[in-house]
Amino acid sequence: MWIRSKEEEVQQRHDEALARLDEGDLSAAREIGESLRAMGWSGAFEVLALVHRAENDLAGAVRVLDEGCALAPTAWGLHELRGTLLDAMGDTTSAIEAYERALSCEGVWSASVRYNRAIARWRAGDAGGALADVEAVLSGATPPPFAIDAIQLGIDALDRLGRQSDAVSLVRTALSEASADTEVAMRLHVLLAIALSRDAQLEAARQEARVAIEGGRGSAALGRLLPPIAYDARPARWLRLVVQGRMRAPGGDQGFLRVLSVLAADANEALSWATQIEPEQERDQLCIDECKDNDAALPPEGTPRGIVGASGRILFDET
Repeated sequence: MWIRSKEEEVQQRHDEALARLDEGDLSAAREIGESLRAMGWSGAFEVLALVHRAENDLAGAVRVLDEGCALAPTAWGLHELRGTLLDAMGDTTSAIEAYERALSCEGVWSASVRYNRAIARWRAGDAGGALADVEAVLSGATPPPFAIDAIQLGIDALDRLGRQSDAVSLVRTALSEASADTEVAMRLHVLLAIALSRDAQLEAARQEARVAIEGGRGSAALGRLLPPIAYDARPARWLRLVVQGRMRAPGGDQGFLRVLSVLAADANEALSWATQIEPEQERDQLCIDECKDNDAALPPEGTPRGIVGASGRILFDET
């Protein structure tokens, strides 16, 4: 059943199904998936499982993959996807077993599977196992596309294991191999700031936070590493603040919005906190778009004054 005499043709159909999924056309994707299943293409089960996932039917997706894995037991991608779905359902034990079956298949992309297994192990409370997988992912000659995410998981695992200085070393090594002033480098500066703060190197953490902020990676987590701004004794309120600014870019300035949750006395103080996580050359353009009392549940008691949460920059079209 699984001999593929027209592999190029069915691969094109498979790619078309994935494109329909990206467009949200689930009906078309399902139709192609069913036709591929009738042709004996193992990738059909990936397509049909992804359709079920898009419909929030994770159990149905796993059932499809159970069938696919039984018929095509050497298709590592089906085992990996099955593990991802089982993990999303909270069955980390079965997810890890699925990843291990994927790793036993010939031709497996082990970095991808081991990264996903690291996530499952982390969720299961196995920081050591997660770290071992992360180290394997990062040991290849070429970093995978998810290398930064793997490093972030690695520093979290090292922190839980009480190895904060090793987490700093992990990020510094990656940063030394990254091109300066790139998106990858800025993301690594964020992680280095976090790792340094966990290692009680607070001034060094603040320096890295400022580098990341100047590189456009401002966030609530980085804002909390900076020294507090001056504020008066008025009690703080729980505010939802929307700010508008202009981002400097090679192709011309770009307008953006950012949504923040801030503990502050009023809108002006909230704006002062928000300004801290924007690059210095862009701060004079930052203004309040909206500020109102936050309807969400209050943050935990003892949360320090300032930014509690912040979205990324939301770019908008000014034409």
